[in-house]
Amino acid sequence: MDGIKKTQQGTLKVSEDVIETIIRLAVKDTEGVASLQAPAVDIKKMIFSKYEKSDAIKVKLAGDSVQIDVSVAAKYGYKISALGESLQERIKNDVQSMTGVMVSRINVTVANLVFETAEENK
Repeated sequence: MDGIKKTQQGTLKVSEDVIETIIRLAVKDTEGVASLQAPAVDIKKMIFSKYEKSDAIKVKLAGDSVQIDVSVAAKYGYKISALGESLQERIKNDVQSMTGVMVSRINVTVANLVFETAEENK
């Protein structure tokens, strides 16, 4: 599905893949985020219901707006609520400024906590 925006010159289409790439870069550049991390899968849901691939990023375009779900691993020592808000703001600003598509909602899930080892601090 594509985000479609009508302009005076014609129509602009933005692919979900483009938005996903922007989100990946925003996650990478947000302090306190270790990486993207797919959320845990509920085994009961997987067995008894239709199973959908569980990715770390889900983009849902609806008309001229987009809803985003992103799941990350946070670095230990960062305040998770502040990290989530910072990530939401960065994704929203990057997606809207680069694509012109309005972001209606960003759901952030912190699926894991990563501890730095002494070797990583060198």
